[in-house]
Amino acid sequence: LDVASGKETRLTTKQGKYSRPRFSPDGKNVVFVKSGGGYLTTPWYGLDTGVYLVPTDGKSAPRLIAEDGGAPQFGKDNDSVYVTRTQYTSEVDWTTSLIKIDLEARKETPVAKSEFATEFSLSPDGEWLAFVERYHAYVTPLPKAGKAVTISQRMDSLPVKQLDVNAGQYLHWSADSKKIHFS
Repeated sequence: LDVASGKETRLTTKQGKYSRPRFSPDGKNVVFVKSGGGYLTTPWYGLDTGVYLVPTDGKSAPRLIAEDGGAPQFGKDNDSVYVTRTQYTSEVDWTTSLIKIDLEARKETPVAKSEFATEFSLSPDGEWLAFVERYHAYVTPLPKAGKAVTISQRMDSLPVKQLDVNAGQYLHWSADSKKIHFS
């Protein structure tokens, strides 16, 4: 929806369960999750799940960029998307990872991983990583390490700051990367 003119642009014509939309920095694309049914939702229109990218012009169909992943987001450029993936090692143990997907080459690169984090949020300038661990919000610098950096509330390798007093989740950065908002 263009707020100034009121003009709506339909980005997809297929029915489905769409969530977590995020615009690219240039506003020309939207990335989102298409999920299946289960639990409280019907399985209808729950096929072809994954992370999709669609141009905002309304003229092109969405294209699948990852079959597995959630919480898609852009960093500082339009050429890659970051997704969160959880890998279960047992019924009670898991690792959550932030994966960078190069949209042109379709190459995936691990950026960060955590034993207890449930949410990652990359700053718009790509310099900071906010995360939620055990219902608390934290922020740390994000080095360009070339391999996944292990993130935790008690890291020795990087400075980490707790943002909340009692609890914090649903992280969202200001456009200038200077503020983090959370619930």
